[in-house]
Amino acid sequence: MEEFSAHSILARLNPLLKEEGLEFQVVDVAEGVVHLRGRRVSAGAPMAFVVRALEGTFRRYLPGFREVALDEWQGLQEPPASCEPRIPGLRMSGLPALDLAGTDRQKAAQALEIFFGMLRRQGASCARLLGVAADGPERAVRKWLAVRREDGVLGHLEAGHRDRWILHFGQACEAAETCNPEESVETLPARILLLGQP
Repeated sequence: MEEFSAHSILARLNPLLKEEGLEFQVVDVAEGVVHLRGRRVSAGAPMAFVVRALEGTFRRYLPGFREVALDEWQGLQEPPASCEPRIPGLRMSGLPALDLAGTDRQKAAQALEIFFGMLRRQGASCARLLGVAADGPERAVRKWLAVRREDGVLGHLEAGHRDRWILHFGQACEAAETCNPEESVETLPARILLLGQP
């Protein structure tokens, strides 16, 4: 079985991370903590979500891994001197959204579960799904909603769209045919949530 290091894992992920506008370098690995330097090179996925996804990947493939410490972070404009190692209470701005475009049924279902776990911890009441028109994501969403119905998760096509769904947590939508919540400020690509998945 192939042995991985923090450097080799990051080297494999760098092409995907660059597509999301981010670059990372391993600064050090000590006592299970992977110290990283991060830099935003273009618009893309929120840094906090990518750090969380990296933690999942390191946890899966790096023996003895405990956490990621983001020692330095440079944004597109004014870079802060440093960043906290962890980002507790991670929240998305506006209506949370997950983009399932390009996933198959299995990957879409995995991304939905991870996304739902994040939103449940935040106490979200509503979310948007994008990229659901293809057969795989649509079948995954319909089956996932059937399974999660007993947890109070309900969903419907967004009014005026055929590839967007609205999820409601805890109560049914009273007017699905006109339900068109605020626009999502941050959209999380499913592939970011799936970085550490097989």
